[in-house]
Amino acid sequence: METYYKLRVHNVTEKSEEMVSYWAFEFGCSGISEALAFHQADLRYDPKILQADTKILELFFEKRPELTLLSKIQEIDSRLTIDSSQEDHKDWLEEWKKGFHAFQLWRDFWIVPSWEQVPTQAKQAVFIDPGMAFGTGTHATTQMMAALIGSSCTEMIKTNPHLQLLDVGSGTGVLSIMAEKLGCEKIIATDIDPEATRVGTANALKNECSKIEFSEKSLWEIRGTFPIVAANIIDGVLLQLKPELIKHCAPQGKILLSGILSDHEDEFIQEFLKDTNLAVQKRLQKDEWVAFQLQQRE
Repeated sequence: METYYKLRVHNVTEKSEEMVSYWAFEFGCSGISEALAFHQADLRYDPKILQADTKILELFFEKRPELTLLSKIQEIDSRLTIDSSQEDHKDWLEEWKKGFHAFQLWRDFWIVPSWEQVPTQAKQAVFIDPGMAFGTGTHATTQMMAALIGSSCTEMIKTNPHLQLLDVGSGTGVLSIMAEKLGCEKIIATDIDPEATRVGTANALKNECSKIEFSEKSLWEIRGTFPIVAANIIDGVLLQLKPELIKHCAPQGKILLSGILSDHEDEFIQEFLKDTNLAVQKRLQKDEWVAFQLQQRE
């Protein structure tokens, strides 16, 4: 297997950074990255980059770097220290595929990758090839959201055969595909990641789904209201999106939220319900994650 080499240079100052970079490229460096230190202090999940007098630079090489380079770097500043490692080149998607198998998502619904046969017990197969998009169904937050969408759609479609759903942060499209298979007449699946839109569209085609509209539009650009608004995103972002999620929820509609860390639960739900007409209908927990089903009061 092919390998590459990585040097980590510690205690790099602004003054020494330019010379470290110069000598690295002189000796065949193929790329440089900075190892940033950050801290997330509050529920809003805004990472703060920690400012420091020095930084760590990571230097990447296709071949083992010459010892002369190490000497050149240490001549720049005696405080600089270097550690090195040899890494295997891997096709990470192919490696990941080896451990990804069909599994039950919710009741009769199973996630099935295209490279596997459909299990006999899978009455409803959702074919998912993840690509680089988030949301294969393996994560606790997605599984809880699948349960909330499954029960909500099953219940509401009895009185609303034209049920529509807004899937915010749609990722691979797994939840939107499930919603169509449950009988939703129209699904808007929005994700600001273009790769998610591409992967979601491809997965919808694999599942012969035609009622899902994938969009890269931000939530502010989406028009209309929906009986079900589902958002599987980290809790701080859910709070930032709160006004838009509520605006897009139809009267007496449901808002389904997943991606809340249990440590943040009390603060989150208090903040999300504040100054709204919403009430908690259902709460789910799996591992360290929590999900809620909220509904507009009459």
